[in-house]
Amino acid sequence: MPKTKRDYLKRKVAQIYYNIDGVLDAVKFLDDTFDPVHPDLSSTLKAVAVLLITAQEGIAAFAETAWEMPVSSMKSYRED
Repeated sequence: MPKTKRDYLKRKVAQIYYNIDGVLDAVKFLDDTFDPVHPDLSSTLKAVAVLLITAQEGIAAFAETAWEMPVSSMKSYRED
């Protein structure tokens, strides 16, 4: 695979990884808002957060397996 294509794919993986961080922040905000009033809804949001963290770990494992790219090096591929 050409280097430019590989770098493009690494960038996409890094973007996915860090976009999940943003979604987790939003879910935490919702959870903080709903927890005092609707604990039942809060428990659903906590389950969503667990699934997102699992997905993020899967993306990290994929990057490590595909390119030996640890999470610490993803920032160099992230495009803001």
